[in-house]
Amino acid sequence: MAKEESEAQAFLDKDRPFGKSFSVKHTREDLDSFVSFLRGIERDTGVRPAVILKSTGHCHAPIIQCLEDSQYLYILVNPIISYQAKKTSLRKVNTDAVDAYHLCVLYYKEEFEPYKKVVTVNPHLVRRNKENRDNTQSKSDKKDALVIADMVKNGYYTFVRNTSESFEKLRVLMSNRDVVVKRLVSSINQLNRWVDIVFPELREVFKDITAKGAIATLRLFPSPMELSSMKPDEIVEGWKSLMKRQPGMKKAQLLLQLARKSVGTRQALEAYKFHLEQL
Repeated sequence: MAKEESEAQAFLDKDRPFGKSFSVKHTREDLDSFVSFLRGIERDTGVRPAVILKSTGHCHAPIIQCLEDSQYLYILVNPIISYQAKKTSLRKVNTDAVDAYHLCVLYYKEEFEPYKKVVTVNPHLVRRNKENRDNTQSKSDKKDALVIADMVKNGYYTFVRNTSESFEKLRVLMSNRDVVVKRLVSSINQLNRWVDIVFPELREVFKDITAKGAIATLRLFPSPMELSSMKPDEIVEGWKSLMKRQPGMKKAQLLLQLARKSVGTRQALEAYKFHLEQL
């Protein structure tokens, strides 16, 4: 099972594979075809098939959602168990098709219970326990799986609780808010840096450079050189085009005076203007 597709193999009974293995892409069309395949087996055998999956984090989520919607029983197998099963084979071949075949064989050897609960372990504890296993800080998927299996065996885990739709919406929206806040803070910091380099005197006119007046000034007259050639009434007219309540003539005159004696950089102004447009 991978991120975008999974490999499937059907068995009618022990040592009785049904056809060859095939790929199932995690798309609506392929998942619908997979459900139709399961229904075909059920129609031919009279038995509702169970689906065996190797646990692969979030990669198996589309398959599980499809099986739950279709009300098919599924069993999640620990990757460690699957790995140990492959070691019993004389040919140590590692492909998705081989994995799918061994999962079917494993189903008839072990007494698996239907999927009931998912447990999670603290990633910080997993990271700290890696070195205890082989006295090295090496990282691999196989080592992670062994460390997690040991932690679960020793009881260092918590159950994953099924949450309501409203809680899931809240979780997604809070995550989105965090992203938006980080972007906003980053943009404000870059804007402060831009003003410090190009037009530091702007703060003498507008204490808060994120205020409407300061933002309008930066949009209309992004550099002191452009302002120095203008008249106060032209600046006020520009503010009127963007704001209903704009600063008055006094601020326009002060802004013009400061622009003419600005100590801001005059190099690479076109690049700084482009940077400001991106913000």
